[in-house]
Amino acid sequence: MTQVKTPTFRGSYMNKLIEGEEKQNNEGKPYMAYSLRADFEPEDCPGFDAGDPRTYPNWAKEAIEEAIETGKTKFWKGKRPNNLSMPFMDGDDADKPELEGKVYCNMKAFGRRCPVLGMDNKAISPDGGGLNEQVIYSGAYYKAVITFAPYDAQGNRGVSARLVAVRKVDDGERMAGGISESQAEDMFGDEDGTQAAVEDDFLS
Repeated sequence: MTQVKTPTFRGSYMNKLIEGEEKQNNEGKPYMAYSLRADFEPEDCPGFDAGDPRTYPNWAKEAIEEAIETGKTKFWKGKRPNNLSMPFMDGDDADKPELEGKVYCNMKAFGRRCPVLGMDNKAISPDGGGLNEQVIYSGAYYKAVITFAPYDAQGNRGVSARLVAVRKVDDGERMAGGISESQAEDMFGDEDGTQAAVEDDFLS
């Protein structure tokens, strides 16, 4: 199964990656699902055509085609269905202001959370509260390693994106308001130096 490293994206619904959601399979057995929405700039998704829902970025082509071949063998009797749903979508069709002009993709991990790395490229342990919404939040910027898998359930056929790992690459404006810890630190900065500058300005 081919793994793909994404370009930088703005992360949404990051609380679902941290906390997860308990779901049930067709047999009624519970399992955990962890997810996020990746919001890409169109220039980072060459090959995706907003007017054609069957398209996808060039950097994901090999892995998606591999997933389709798997689906042909596993689900679709050797043929590629015409109505396959692809994981990359046009943000202008989503009726959400933050997605205007974007390309987005929902990414999921099942069973257990994928590794989450901080800006220092080190894994953030969920033990001790290190993995929290002050650090990993919607509005910050991330990269992910993903794979793709075919699905065929309840009349829906397509390819979905599966999370292998996520790394935070930069802070950003929170989608739900508020600021991050690093943004707060930047605001206070060097208090002594800031106060001296204020006094100099007042005395001049």
